[in-house]
Amino acid sequence: MSFQSLKSMQKSSSRPAAFKPSYQRVCGIDISKQSLDVHLRTPETETQLKVDYDPQGIQKIIALCLQQQVQIVAVEATGGLQRTLVVALDKAGIALAVINPARIRHFANAEGQLAKTDPLDAQIISLFALRMSPPPMKVRDDQQEKIARLATRRDQLISAKVAEDNRFQQESDPDVLNSIEKHLRWLKKEIGQIDRKLDKLVQASKPLEEKVKIADAMVGIGRVSAVALVVSLPELGRLNRRKIAALAGLAPYNDDSGTVHGKRCIHGGRASVRQALYMPTLTATRYEGKIREMYLRLVSRGKCKMVALTACMRKMLGIINARVAESLLDASTANPSQPTATT
Repeated sequence: MSFQSLKSMQKSSSRPAAFKPSYQRVCGIDISKQSLDVHLRTPETETQLKVDYDPQGIQKIIALCLQQQVQIVAVEATGGLQRTLVVALDKAGIALAVINPARIRHFANAEGQLAKTDPLDAQIISLFALRMSPPPMKVRDDQQEKIARLATRRDQLISAKVAEDNRFQQESDPDVLNSIEKHLRWLKKEIGQIDRKLDKLVQASKPLEEKVKIADAMVGIGRVSAVALVVSLPELGRLNRRKIAALAGLAPYNDDSGTVHGKRCIHGGRASVRQALYMPTLTATRYEGKIREMYLRLVSRGKCKMVALTACMRKMLGIINARVAESLLDASTANPSQPTATT
């Protein structure tokens, strides 16, 4: 083994391992509109329960979790249907984790659980919590939830607008074109109204407004794009550059096997963040010195323009994230009660 290889191994082994909680008493809940299926696991026993999705049913679950000293409750993200349950559990002081349903389904397949019913889903969710030990989440307050819901609605309207724009380019019938134009005007009006509502909510929140000002200071980013970026990425300034890039779907992932070295590609992440960064980055590649220099250097090395632009988007996000982290660090120094940022 070469000296360089040994040195690299020493560096990697000396890095502190990320803390991962370990649970012995967990609860998995499968959520539907009318009912909640519960599966509770402890070292002594397993308990299954089905209750109505109403205040009385939620109180039964809270009482059971407190009685059994449950360490974590895991539920699937259901597009907002879980909000009432999550808020009630949080108010009761019960730690909880909201899991991407795709992770639960992949976990079930890995366990050989192909059948799918509500009780079986609750069982596999509790097993996921026991085996994978998801970290407890911080529940959004009412203002944060309103911002998140409006941001989601904005994304839906933008997707509908893109679809209608594509239809307009392909359609030839005058009546259909007239209908599409009417719908496009309505969509633009609705998107504008939501942008104004989001702007007001951001102005009412000092931490969010500070983040928007930092993003808006970057060449190429306007107020609307800055607000869209901040509300789509509330973790801004709290994570390091690699994690924030992965969360935005801008991190390149390896595709290597044996002697084959595939192309690095971005994957997953939040499309709304990439939408908020795309046009500002395109502008920055023409008018912002460092971004323009990076873009031209990558293109001159043979990178295709879209790859170079994606790398510049990642660079811009890293710069904004570092500046927000610095601002949060300064704020925490002035007020020690605030959490520090991770740079």
